[in-house]
Amino acid sequence: MKKTIKSILTALFLTMLTVLTPAKSNAQETANRLTKYEIAMDLQGFFSEGYPEKVLFKINNIKNNQIKGAYRFGANMHYNKLMYDVTQDGVSYNETSNLNSTGLGILLGYELQKTVKKAVICGGVDFGTSFSSADEKHEDQPGDSKSYGFSLIPFLGVKVFLSNSIALAFETGLENAYYFHNYQSGNDPIYKIKFQSFGSVLQIPYSLSLNFNF
Repeated sequence: MKKTIKSILTALFLTMLTVLTPAKSNAQETANRLTKYEIAMDLQGFFSEGYPEKVLFKINNIKNNQIKGAYRFGANMHYNKLMYDVTQDGVSYNETSNLNSTGLGILLGYELQKTVKKAVICGGVDFGTSFSSADEKHEDQPGDSKSYGFSLIPFLGVKVFLSNSIALAFETGLENAYYFHNYQSGNDPIYKIKFQSFGSVLQIPYSLSLNFNF
């Protein structure tokens, strides 16, 4: 379901790029507007989960009266609670499991920017670190798990200004992540599992954001 929402959002964004792109002279003016700061709110999680998947704060690197790039600082967090109730007589429900999960991620990066006709092309690298934990209370096998990891994501994107201060941006990135995992069974405190994982995934989109420049 989440992948379907991302696909729909991507298609809508590409359509909006075609329909809402300003005329050439106006686009060139807004793309070159020298703003010092930018906030980018990722719309992917906003539509699927009700909150932004991540939020970036950017500080533009201005040289010779032009924006050459931007320092990127980001954060994301989540909290989920799932409860399962089961009935055997169709009337009385008993809770069989309860799962609480939380997560926090921090991102640092840098992007280069280049104005090309009606758009701003950007490319760079993000470095991220994250931590998550889950506590499951299950009648058969309760457990507690924690994981933390690091990621390196080279990305490429395009940004189109809708006004002097508002823009839409689309980024695709290659996410390379390494994680450490710990799991402990609630029924047996001695029983513990530790393992590591590595993954490399092409994220399309990596970010689909509404950007505020000031």
